Amino acid sequence: MATSEELLKNDKSKWVPLPADENIYRANLAMLSRFSPSLIVDLKDQPDIEIPVEQSISIKGVKNPICTVVIGFSGRTLVDKFLNDTKKECKHLVIIEPDYAVFNSTMKRVYLGDLFTNPRVDMIVGAGLDVVRPQLFGVFTSAHPKYGSRVSTCQTPEVVTDPFVYSKEGVKDFDEAEAFINAVIDTSKQVFLSCGCSADTYNRYEQTVRNLQNIKNSYEIKHLFDKFKGKPAIVVGAGPSMESFVNNCKEYNLQVKALIIACDASLKRLLKENIRPHIVTRCERKLSTIFEGVEEYDLKGIYYAAYPWCPPEYFDLFPDCFMLFRDNGVCKWTGYDPGSVNGGVSSANAALELAFSFGCSDIILTGIDLCMIGGQTHVGGTEVEFDPNKSKKEGKWSEIKGNTLEKVTTIPVWFRCLQEYAQAVSKWKAKGVNFNIYNTSTEGAEIPGVPYTEWSTALAKLEQDIDCTNIIDLHLKRPTREYVNQSRLNCRDTVSKLKSFLNDTKKLLLFLEDAVINCAREEEKVMLQIKGSASVKDFFSQSEMSKKSLVGMYKAQCSQIDSHKEKYFSDRMFTDTLIDLCQLETFQMENKINSLKNVVPIEYDRMKAYITLHHQIFGLYGFYASKLIKIMQEGWIDEKPLEQIDFHNDFIDERYKGARA
Repeated sequence: MATSEELLKNDKSKWVPLPADENIYRANLAMLSRFSPSLIVDLKDQPDIEIPVEQSISIKGVKNPICTVVIGFSGRTLVDKFLNDTKKECKHLVIIEPDYAVFNSTMKRVYLGDLFTNPRVDMIVGAGLDVVRPQLFGVFTSAHPKYGSRVSTCQTPEVVTDPFVYSKEGVKDFDEAEAFINAVIDTSKQVFLSCGCSADTYNRYEQTVRNLQNIKNSYEIKHLFDKFKGKPAIVVGAGPSMESFVNNCKEYNLQVKALIIACDASLKRLLKENIRPHIVTRCERKLSTIFEGVEEYDLKGIYYAAYPWCPPEYFDLFPDCFMLFRDNGVCKWTGYDPGSVNGGVSSANAALELAFSFGCSDIILTGIDLCMIGGQTHVGGTEVEFDPNKSKKEGKWSEIKGNTLEKVTTIPVWFRCLQEYAQAVSKWKAKGVNFNIYNTSTEGAEIPGVPYTEWSTALAKLEQDIDCTNIIDLHLKRPTREYVNQSRLNCRDTVSKLKSFLNDTKKLLLFLEDAVINCAREEEKVMLQIKGSASVKDFFSQSEMSKKSLVGMYKAQCSQIDSHKEKYFSDRMFTDTLIDLCQLETFQMENKINSLKNVVPIEYDRMKAYITLHHQIFGLYGFYASKLIKIMQEGWIDEKPLEQIDFHNDFIDERYKGARA
């Protein structure tokens, strides 16, 4: 990251404001109206700010601007430097200007129409710290028809501040920009955390195979979508503030006033208090003691809503279950469509996503504290499935803003959940869904977009009785037989294509390994030839000829790789299985490949790196292709229980066995 003081080397005495031009402003508004009519409304009546700028600047200290985030927007001077640099490539540039007045003033002085339409540029205007993270997450995870997924460039973004806005001489002091810099870095990390590693994703495939009968027998959640319009919901987490919910629920009989969707960790305590939620959510694949002591007879009338990678033992425990899917490969390859609930990382995140999907008008969050309260992580009578003190020992506890307290202490997993809540709120608002949402955690962390509300105010939203159980019962449907038959056909087709991919990949890797050996010998030969140069002129001439020769050798290998990718990367089956399973490693590889031009100056060195990176990732794909063939063929198509599958696989040779390591 380059600060504004390091970024520019120029004479600050030349900084002068540009005059406002009404013609430029009208032209900008006309272009902006095509893409963001709401932004024009926000810009109305903003005061004019004169920003002294310098038209000729030089940039220093930037290493890899493949993804560049500029904080502050005084005009085009800095932005064009990145977009037009011939030595360093910028594939994605994000402009963040939190101040409407600054952006409006720039619109009056510099024509921006081509920036509004530039496919490499995204703008986030008027977003304060409370909402910039979810908006930036959306930008980083978006896909462009020409440039593909933005995730392939955003792993290590260059973050720079516009010195004409943020510096000692600028409109605002640089200290104000530091929080936005941290927000950009945190959001980039969160993007890759959300991908999940291949080992964990493969575990989900195994669990999904174990849940074959549960996928067939569970109710489809999609039939409840929009069936609770105009009705309130209470989303129950297991944080210390859940105590207030218990008290209010017992006093006001909230079970008949709202749809109660509770996370798994809260269930034992709720049952102890004779509080019966309508739905209990789970998204964790691990088998634990979270429902220890809960018996099937305790759960009559309580619906379990979980994903296909959750332990089948829990589906067996509950008399009635809903199957939830996400829009990812592990769900898509089954051929079923029970309903997409793209919740966050925790069961309470998934519970909130259900409330949105059901169309609930007023949503009350309780027990979602996301911080320590009185030294406690969870309310009494619940169980924690992770060790919060582990992150403390690693020095990762941090202070963030609270609902009513100035600062509260959070840990990484809670902070990630917090951002998931904020993103969910932002996503559903962007869809045009009308809802009110309230956070009743007095001492909890502030969730952007979710205002703190006292229980006395929240209770006013829960005045009418609702027969939630009847609404649910009216919309209970299981998968049809057609789904079952189509699922097997899909899996047979997938197995066939995976075998084809595995065979082609073996051939490719053998070709690359042989070619790399030959190229290494050629490099050694070239080096000896250059050493024998008779003169300085001959030395440099031989050097240039050798570079061209080496480039020609590596081109053949790169061409083979590109042909292999063209054949499989455009195949929906391949993207829904292997690419999705290995998406973290794939995006990490693509970030490195996209950055090669900026960080590796010599062309044949870039080609060597390109070959090495693909050799590694195709080895990983081959390893998991072999494993998927086995579980799909035996556990899904032939319906052999997972415990009976022999995972020794003839498709796996030594090359693939070491791929994951």
